[in-house]
Order: sequence, then structure tokens, then C-alpha cells
Amino acid sequence: MQDHYGVLGVEHDADFEAIKRAWRLKVQLLHPDRHEGASEEILAEATRQVTMVSAAWKILKSWESRQAYDRKLADLQAARRAGDRLRHPTTPSRAPLKTTLVHTPIRHVVLHAAHRKRWAPVGNRWVV
Repeated sequence: MQDHYGVLGVEHDADFEAIKRAWRLKVQLLHPDRHEGASEEILAEATRQVTMVSAAWKILKSWESRQAYDRKLADLQAARRAGDRLRHPTTPSRAPLKTTLVHTPIRHVVLHAAHRKRWAPVGNRWVV
């Protein structure tokens, strides 16, 4: 997971105005239009860096998305400290359950993703 605060060069407890100033400065300095006459490699690198800075701004400009990002980052850091290797930062406790509404002749049953593999309809009954 990329550290968006590091991309913008601000501290994790920076306020909105500091993040906005850092974003504007980085975009102005790195924008490919400022590098006219440069080689294709330099333009490609500048475009890649502007894309990273824009992605960081997109996450950190909203208070709600910033809080969600901070929670994911804290979970990932805690897992790394514990020696657990996560493939993605979403922990199962915060992951939403996918549900399916199953219609049976007897009743409507909401079947959660965790139980989908264990239970199966047989006629008018559910069996394991």
C-alpha cells in the first residue's frame, strides 16, 4: 500500500491546508507541460509522478476517505508488526458481507457468503 502522505511530503497529522499546498506545489513542479523539449522517458516519469500525486490528493482531500485510509494504513502496519503478511489491507472484520436472497417455497432466506459453501437447498429443505 502506497503512503500518500509520503508522496505529498507531509506529516500524517497535517491539516487540510498543508496537504492542499503540498499537492499544488508537487503538481506544478512535476507537470509534463513544464518539461517541454524533454525526452520521452522524462515525460513518462513526470506523468507517472503526477498520477501518483493526484491519487494521493484524491484520497486525502476528503475527511471521510482520509479516515478510512488512515484505518487501513494502521491495520496494515499493525499486521506487519505482528509478522502477519496481508495480501490486501482490508481486514475481514471490516469487510462487508455479501448476501444473497434465496427464495424457497417455505420462506425467504438470506444466505451470507460465509455460509454459502456449507448449506445447500435440497427440495424444500436446507442441508449441510
